[in-house]
Amino acid sequence: MTKTTRYYSGKEDQPKQIYLKEDPTLVEMGEFHDSMEFIIVQEGEVEAFLDDESRVLSKDCIFFADSYEGHCYKCLTEKVRAIVLVMSREYSKEFRELYPNLTFRTFMCDIEKNQRAIGLLREWMKESKESHIKNLGYANLFFSFLSEAYPLERVRERKDNCFVKELLEYIHNNYLEDLTLSKVAKKLGYSADYCSKVLKKYVGRNFRDYLNMLRVRRANELFADKSLNMTSLEILYKCGFNSAPTFYRAKKKFQNES
Repeated sequence: MTKTTRYYSGKEDQPKQIYLKEDPTLVEMGEFHDSMEFIIVQEGEVEAFLDDESRVLSKDCIFFADSYEGHCYKCLTEKVRAIVLVMSREYSKEFRELYPNLTFRTFMCDIEKNQRAIGLLREWMKESKESHIKNLGYANLFFSFLSEAYPLERVRERKDNCFVKELLEYIHNNYLEDLTLSKVAKKLGYSADYCSKVLKKYVGRNFRDYLNMLRVRRANELFADKSLNMTSLEILYKCGFNSAPTFYRAKKKFQNES
């Protein structure tokens, strides 16, 4: 990608988050996030960047950015329109379990091969009543269509963001545990000071704030699940908080982001 700074776009990583719509604007500022992102150009031309790679995309070309891969777009024509699909981690869980260490290719530009997947996205966008289970079904069918059209590739390791990806993925996978910066640093083989600097640079937060933000989001999700037979305190303990006051202090701090 160009030397544009990449920012962690946390708004894309809400639990069970789906963003699917035709958009006349694309993000030109470099960003990365835990969620997968696909764009399918429908009108005009767009140059899509993934780290140091780029390609000009025209109608029905598909671009894919995996979790934590820095990406941005440059609109080359006055009028641009694209289908944008961003899906949080829950929607790729089965795919990643079935195909560990594999992912989709970055640029999928066989127009004929893409029609089946594009048709599915259009049907998905027509759904009047959205539900998590329905979104899961569409997501997995979309993955199936793409993997049948194009061979999967080894997960890409990028020297620019390799460590921040490793760091953030470890935190995202273990934030409900008794986690400290020292434990994370030791596990990953780096100093706590270096991990702290990387986290601050990429996500703009210190370790404890970032950890609590993830825990608050998860707690709010569990509180909203009326099918759970758990007390409030049980939910807080499950989400890594050792007391109610600790949770409410964190909740107040991140109430606009959780």
